[in-house]
Amino acid sequence: MKRGLALATVVAGFMAISCTPLTAAPVAIASPSPKASPSPDASPSPAPLTVAVAVVPNPPPPGPHGSQAKPSFHGDKNSLYQVDDTTQPAGPRFLIWNEAGTWAEPNGLTGVPYMLSTTGLTEGEFWATANSLVK
Repeated sequence: MKRGLALATVVAGFMAISCTPLTAAPVAIASPSPKASPSPDASPSPAPLTVAVAVVPNPPPPGPHGSQAKPSFHGDKNSLYQVDDTTQPAGPRFLIWNEAGTWAEPNGLTGVPYMLSTTGLTEGEFWATANSLVK
């Protein structure tokens, strides 16, 4: 079975999202910049598209069939991996971690928080995606 992928990267409370449905045509997203030009490939997408903005959350505990682990992802001993329901092989899951880095505006925080959240990927597919992110 082929699947599309939505990858969300959250930095400083702003989210950039890339959705690529396998059978969809390119989607043009309007830019707030007056200098931006429309995409020459713009056409309507046959698949629904959802975009959300969020701050890296302090998530609630998983449900009765969920699990949590601290995988030390990219060296972050406080990273958190959560599966909402382990009885659903491709159910919702996320990984929250910090990368070394400096914010554009001084804020006293150490590192930059990231969150990878998926639905529709199995455990192996999730970790293949997470491990493909450059450290």
